[in-house]
Amino acid sequence: MMVAHKVDAIVLLVAQRIEGDLILETTCRDYDHYIELPDVVTYNGVMCGKTGWSSDRNYACYKSNAMIARKVSV
Repeated sequence: MMVAHKVDAIVLLVAQRIEGDLILETTCRDYDHYIELPDVVTYNGVMCGKTGWSSDRNYACYKSNAMIARKVSV
């Protein structure tokens, strides 16, 4: 029997470097979809933070220069 497993990931439309920063773009229908997207993703070992979305082009943007803080257990 074949089994499908859910993968916690997003599909990228664009992955490029601009002035040393990694820029990622993914589809984004509207604001409700935008807030459901993960706040931080990794791509090839680089962490990128969600930085905005375009309702005109229907995409959300992630950048490696976003300020990201990790939760710490004490």
